[in-house]
Amino acid sequence: MTYPDPASPPPFERGPRAAPSTVDRFFGGPPVWVVLRLLMLSLVVGVILSVIGLDPLNIIQSLGDFVRWVVKRFEDFFHLGFEAVERIIRYVLLGAAVVVPIWLLVRLFKVSER
Repeated sequence: MTYPDPASPPPFERGPRAAPSTVDRFFGGPPVWVVLRLLMLSLVVGVILSVIGLDPLNIIQSLGDFVRWVVKRFEDFFHLGFEAVERIIRYVLLGAAVVVPIWLLVRLFKVSER
């Protein structure tokens, strides 16, 4: 019987986890969890930017006008409590205007490194 050389690295063994897919590698993990993390980060950044009073290039103004248009169309159905939902949507959109482009740039640079 021959024994392996203790100085040599162990042979490659494929464990129960398969290699991540191209989509997982691009997103940096499972897409659902990445989207949920981006939504939460966008909400936090949106609240912070709103408190500071920043408005990146009036993109949010246009999105806010769209949200108001949708709210007016469904005002009868969602009158109670919908202002809170609209406010959360505004915060998410404000944060997403900053978070998503930065995340996309980081992901593109990481993919190009490989």
